[in-house]
Amino acid sequence: MINEPHNEFDQKSAKDTNGMSNIEIKQGLEQPPMKRERVSHWGQGYELNNGRFAIKKVLGEGGFGVTYLAEDRNINNRLVVIKTLNEKVQKGDQDLFHKLQQDFQNEAKRLSECNHRNIVTIYDRFAEEKTGLECIVMEYIPGKTLKDRVGDLDFRGAYMEEEEALGYIHQIAEALEVIHRQNLVHRDVKPGNIMIRKGTREVVLIDFGIAREFNNEDRIQTAYVSQNYAPLEQYQQLERKGPFTDIYALGATLYFLLTKKAPENARDRADSLSMHDRDPLKPPKEINRKISDRTNNAIIKALELAPKKRPQNIGEFLSLLGLGPV
Repeated sequence: MINEPHNEFDQKSAKDTNGMSNIEIKQGLEQPPMKRERVSHWGQGYELNNGRFAIKKVLGEGGFGVTYLAEDRNINNRLVVIKTLNEKVQKGDQDLFHKLQQDFQNEAKRLSECNHRNIVTIYDRFAEEKTGLECIVMEYIPGKTLKDRVGDLDFRGAYMEEEEALGYIHQIAEALEVIHRQNLVHRDVKPGNIMIRKGTREVVLIDFGIAREFNNEDRIQTAYVSQNYAPLEQYQQLERKGPFTDIYALGATLYFLLTKKAPENARDRADSLSMHDRDPLKPPKEINRKISDRTNNAIIKALELAPKKRPQNIGEFLSLLGLGPV
């Protein structure tokens, strides 16, 4: 099933809603590097890409990137999300900075190849004029994250119903299947990276900032993790990653949806097993008695520390949950 990563965009791919073909994206990726200035945050009204985009506000900032809400003046002031590298990365190691700039270009390519209703849509990419920072323009998804949804339930002292949680997980599983078919591992599946479209129960997987090919021979991949959702192999740079890496994170996400608690950190679990021969991970059903045995067991299987003991692909995990194939 594993093929060599694509080196070229598919020239036959349909254009997106902005009229930009994949070939046009590729041509943009080949532009020469620009002299850059460092920037902390772009303020409200700051214009990008020759005035096409106007910044409205900062939406969030992570370990590498920062995201902005902006208006696209070329398309009726449509709201979009613009993502670029944050100030910390700009001021840090320059080799890492240039690598991450290239990663942003690659992310534009990867997203353009992962067309699915449960994956955020990319509209464009460009290098900002003054700084040379790579920018990715994506759809803006009004609504809340799954993390927010659980927070709302917790405020009322309630748990998410299993049927609702499985509905979300099934959709994200479909998105991950598309990603895995591109020989990619998302590597950052978590409740905060899954948006619920406003007024619906449709969810969208966002933030591909650390996606990587899983057939890289040297296995060297960025050692960046989201605590409590990353499996043990993500803490170990040279360890092989694969679909089973995202399955751990998907199982951890389901654990959180049904218990309102994130599972124990994988590295802490491994340390406890090594020193005390005890895994501190509490089965989700011990926290929420309404969870079915089938779902409880599927979550525990997905959260196995050893990759070989987990479901090896999305289909296997869905089967354990009693859900249909993608």
